[in-house]
Amino acid sequence: VALGFIAAGPWDFIAHYEVGEGKLDGRIAKHMDRDDMVSAVFNAFMSTTAQCAQCHNHKFDPVTMEDYYRLHAVFGAVDRADRVYDLDPGAQQRRERLSVEIGKLEAALKALDKRVTDAGGAELAELRDRLRLLRDKGAGEVKKSPEHGFHSQIVNRPDAGKWVRIEFPEPVSIREVVVIGAHDDYAGIGGGFGFPVRYRVEVADDAAFSENVRVLADRTRSDQPNPGIVPLTFPAEGVTKARAVRFTATKLAERKNDYMLALAEMRVLDTDGKNRAAGATVTALDSIEQGARWGAKNLVDGRFPTGGDPEATRELAALRAKETTILDRLNTPEIVDERDSLNEKLAGARKELGGLPEGRMVYAAATHFKKFGNVAPTEGKSRTIHLLRRGDILAPGDEMKPGAPPMWEGSAAEFPLPEGASEGEARAALAKYLTDAKNPLAWRSIANRVWLWHFGRGIVDSPNDLGRMGMEPTHPELLDFLA
Repeated sequence: VALGFIAAGPWDFIAHYEVGEGKLDGRIAKHMDRDDMVSAVFNAFMSTTAQCAQCHNHKFDPVTMEDYYRLHAVFGAVDRADRVYDLDPGAQQRRERLSVEIGKLEAALKALDKRVTDAGGAELAELRDRLRLLRDKGAGEVKKSPEHGFHSQIVNRPDAGKWVRIEFPEPVSIREVVVIGAHDDYAGIGGGFGFPVRYRVEVADDAAFSENVRVLADRTRSDQPNPGIVPLTFPAEGVTKARAVRFTATKLAERKNDYMLALAEMRVLDTDGKNRAAGATVTALDSIEQGARWGAKNLVDGRFPTGGDPEATRELAALRAKETTILDRLNTPEIVDERDSLNEKLAGARKELGGLPEGRMVYAAATHFKKFGNVAPTEGKSRTIHLLRRGDILAPGDEMKPGAPPMWEGSAAEFPLPEGASEGEARAALAKYLTDAKNPLAWRSIANRVWLWHFGRGIVDSPNDLGRMGMEPTHPELLDFLA
């Protein structure tokens, strides 16, 4: 109820969602949001017009500008948003802790990727600039034959290995193996649907892969970029002949809270450039057989999504292969181990978070929620709040700490919070301030509202203002007695 109460009131969609705090209008809107929160709390529970101290000290009541902006600091971390709310406080605390942990792990993974990118220097930067240019020109865009190919069974974890194999009746000479990603708009994925994050390509002299197994490509050490529908070519260097080719996924692609392997086509070109995989036998660990759309035989039927510019698509494939070679060099065993450790911790935190009771979705004050538009969660880190001279956001003064007007003897202007206290502790301190037995206004405000509810008029006829500019009580002793 309290969190919903704080979120009540108007909300500027354009300033918050479209503009955001990175621009002046967005910061003004955020300031006005906090003003609404301060006004609602003090008008409702203290019957005090604290908002009148935004540009100058209150003209009639003992509320200074410092008092007003200390209240802003209490609400410095919260936004109004749709958020999950758990009726079990313990579950709520675990959800927030795990959300923070997941955010830190994701940030650590991004920082690790940046280290690798920085180590790649100008060579990697120029290559990626060219890749972006080719994509902008339409290389790899789907032109035909979407939603068609091989699709494994769906599993609930990414490390459940999957494989698909092409078998020949007799050994064939192999020059190269070409793998083409599938396309499906499910969950907005599009090109590269189901293409694994880590994988391996092998050939062998028998279908059981017990004789003379040779690895054409091992991409299992680190996460690989999704190729979309751009063909990946794996040269069969040093291979004379083989009877089977196997593609193994060791880390599956995410679909939507689940995982699987999907490929549009595999081609096995011999030394004459002939595709020996066409019509060959296909076996797999498991497969979804769904009419003409998905099936094991679709992997070698010659139907696959293609891009609009063949030359640009070929260049895109060559550059992606070069990018993979560079990243393999940069991803040292130490970096791979660090990334694997972070990913393992991230997977564990996500699994624990997913195991919590579902909770209810409510519109309320929130520090942890899914980003929407330009509204990003603070994750509990309070914004820096300054006293604004004359209420002007472009004229910041002293930084303010959480507090409230010292309305009674012994109350302090700043809340006595320990160093490093969370923003939730600041809001809890405000709740304790409001309900303090010595608070001279909260109990009178409540008594007056109860009287208003029952009899249609309050003992004070301005229930939001018991100050000097409000109405005088008709029966002050009765109000004191009830309070």
